[in-house]
Amino acid sequence: MNQSTRRGFTLLELLLVLVIIALLAALLFPVLQAARKQANMAACTGNLRQLSMAYGMYLQDYGSYPEQIRFVRWVRDQRHSRAVLTCPEDPDPSSAASSYTYRTVLPPDFKPLAQRPEVDSSTVLVDCPNHLGQQVSRHGHARQRAPASYPYRLVLRASGTVERIRDDRIQRVLVPGPKLRHALLYPGEAEYRLARSQ
Repeated sequence: MNQSTRRGFTLLELLLVLVIIALLAALLFPVLQAARKQANMAACTGNLRQLSMAYGMYLQDYGSYPEQIRFVRWVRDQRHSRAVLTCPEDPDPSSAASSYTYRTVLPPDFKPLAQRPEVDSSTVLVDCPNHLGQQVSRHGHARQRAPASYPYRLVLRASGTVERIRDDRIQRVLVPGPKLRHALLYPGEAEYRLARSQ
């Protein structure tokens, strides 16, 4: 009797298994990327909701809306962490005190937010532009942005709601004053309808 004993896999079998694993990984990669993007947006939404509660606490304590720098410091000191001030999609979270953009002036008169004891519930207080998927490249001192791959921003309204707004629906207006500055008007705000009609 001729008995042959087989001790391992052949080279062909090993290559076939590796090809199957590579194919499965290539098929699952886009699905996992989409799930990661959704998880980051959910974490950012949670951060914006916590900032909404922080605005409410600040209003109760001080009776008016804070200046941007004072609010960021106050939140950081209350939470003993920068986590709520950092969007998970921010490509460089250590470059600024917060990943989010805070409204400093409000139309139609462009008075500072800190000088207003109350605002309309549809007013956007915080904007998160980090989910646009734009890649920033630097050429010398100039910065260039690639077109957005996901055309929505997350915004926090004074009512405490967090919404997605298409980036192309946000109006950019010139702020009167000695410095050349722009302000953003968001859909749903009363001043937005006025700016669209002009």
